[in-house]
Amino acid sequence: MQEFIVTFLLASSLLQAMLGIYIWGRRQEAVGKPLIIIAVICFTWMFTYAMDLSSENLNEKIMWMSIRFSVNIFIALPVLFFVIEHLELPTVIDRKKLLALTIIPVLSVGMVWTSGSHQLLRYDFYIEKIGELPVLRWKSGPFIWLAQFYANVLLSYSVYLLLRSLPGAGPVKSRQTVLIIIAFALPVGVNILYTLGVSPIPDFNFAPFLLFFSWLALAFAIFQHRLLELVPLARNTLVDIIPAGVIVLDKHNRIVDANLKAKKSLSAAHQIIGQDIKKAFPALNLVEAEAFQAGNPNQEIQVSGEDGETSYLEIENIPLKNTDEQFNGWLIMIYDVTERKKEELRLLQLTQGVEQSPTSVVITNLAGDIEYVNPQFTHLTGYTLEEVRGANPRIVQSGQTSREVYEDMWNTIMTGRTWRGEFLNKKKNGELYWELAVIAPVKDREGQIINFVAIKEDISAQKEAETALRESESKLRMLNRELEARLEKIAGLESELREQAIRDPLTGLYNRRFLNETIEREFERARRNQQPLSIVMIDIDHFKSINDNYGHLSGDACLEMLATLLRQTTRKADIACRFGGEEFLLLMPGAEPEMAAQRAEELRLLFANSMPPAQVRTKITISIGVASYPVHGTNYTDIISKADEALYIAKNHGRNRVVVWAGHPN
Repeated sequence: MQEFIVTFLLASSLLQAMLGIYIWGRRQEAVGKPLIIIAVICFTWMFTYAMDLSSENLNEKIMWMSIRFSVNIFIALPVLFFVIEHLELPTVIDRKKLLALTIIPVLSVGMVWTSGSHQLLRYDFYIEKIGELPVLRWKSGPFIWLAQFYANVLLSYSVYLLLRSLPGAGPVKSRQTVLIIIAFALPVGVNILYTLGVSPIPDFNFAPFLLFFSWLALAFAIFQHRLLELVPLARNTLVDIIPAGVIVLDKHNRIVDANLKAKKSLSAAHQIIGQDIKKAFPALNLVEAEAFQAGNPNQEIQVSGEDGETSYLEIENIPLKNTDEQFNGWLIMIYDVTERKKEELRLLQLTQGVEQSPTSVVITNLAGDIEYVNPQFTHLTGYTLEEVRGANPRIVQSGQTSREVYEDMWNTIMTGRTWRGEFLNKKKNGELYWELAVIAPVKDREGQIINFVAIKEDISAQKEAETALRESESKLRMLNRELEARLEKIAGLESELREQAIRDPLTGLYNRRFLNETIEREFERARRNQQPLSIVMIDIDHFKSINDNYGHLSGDACLEMLATLLRQTTRKADIACRFGGEEFLLLMPGAEPEMAAQRAEELRLLFANSMPPAQVRTKITISIGVASYPVHGTNYTDIISKADEALYIAKNHGRNRVVVWAGHPN
């Protein structure tokens, strides 16, 4: 038994290969390409099943099963495409949908070759003897049911499409379709039963054996009924491809034949042969038999389709006579003139739209001579159609539109492009008016320019408004400039007043008022950031004697000299203020006591070595006191007080020195 089954499968696969080679030679036909793919898959299915059944080695059987499954999981797709091509159905399977349809087969292939690492598809393989046959058995995972469901649904849908096509198919097409149904339905049905566990021999799939009979049926369709040949130009093909509906009546107005176009146009049932035309085609109930017999050549009717859309049909009646010129019946040609009627309606709408348009419309020939103007043109210019027909549009030119505008217009429209621009024209009564014009070429079916159409809008009121607006804008800009100048002057004065309010007029340093506004904020920042802050108090030694001996102007010169040194030596973050009289305060954020003392010492030396003002004929020095947060206090009043105490310690210990608050000179 084993030898017979294996031999049968190998012989079948050989015959399958020979038929596949024959099909390859006719692959240019629409059904040829998918049929080649089906042949390859079926050959692989039969051959690998034969090799599987001939082996008793578990690993070899798993390998042949994996190859077989990896190929036949894809068979549903070429079968579907073969059916679509055979039935000449409009396919809606684009690249995205095709990619979606291949997801399950591709995942299945990946799972079958990695089955040793999961239990999603097939696992726990073993061999079981059924008579002489060593059959490979396994356990099925959840994904195998999805893969089988996917393949069987697509194959069943293909068979359904074939069955559905039979009632309207011609004789040749019907025989071909019946053979294809037999070829596909047999293995599909058996495979579905095998998937559900129904088989005469448990776990034994008879589908590969039935493929032999399937290909016998396909071979019969190919060789006997010309499945792969060009479709013969038979009546059912020629009549059905005619774009017009065709109905043939006998002399008693009974339907002898009708093509698909006629049935579709008149929403008729399929089985109408032999029926009276008025009964078969209710939409033609206005066309009485007498009308046919009278030879009324053309009629037009209006019908409503199943979707509710209205269609317009033109009916042409042609009498049919035999060779003896005896009347035998009628040939009714049905032409769908819906698009023509729609074009006529659109043309009517366009004509009415042009006639009733609130803008002027002018149509000229290639030379620019006027052929048509609409009523709005007459209303605007005062010229009637009779007055301007054959005239040149120069009739409305005012002479105040530049020559360059007209040159640009002609250069544009003669190259087939649309021109937009403005003209200052003149009415029949001499009144000037502005119009915005859009001029476009009108082309025939070959793309040749045959006319020009100009659509013009009176924009005189808009131009007047624009002129008035420009004048108003000019005045407004002038007022804005004056206002901006005044605001800038006010802002400058405000800035100057602000500076005067916070600056000492003599030294240019910040005054006591600015210090009071700033010092609390700086201390709060130092406290928040946990950073030090130092205050340096500076006093000019023997300042009273300088005023007494050399005058107040000399004293002022000394103050200015110290202020200049402070501006030159302080950091950007430091704040130098005139604290009062000859006393100065330097606020140093981020400075430790040592750093503040070092900077103070540098300032003292610079001042001591500076040349005193010309009128002061003695050496001038300064004394400095330093105190820091948080080392010497927790608020700024304590720090100022201790810096001031340090300053007086410096004064009492001989002046011209720096003292950090602690009671001892530096």
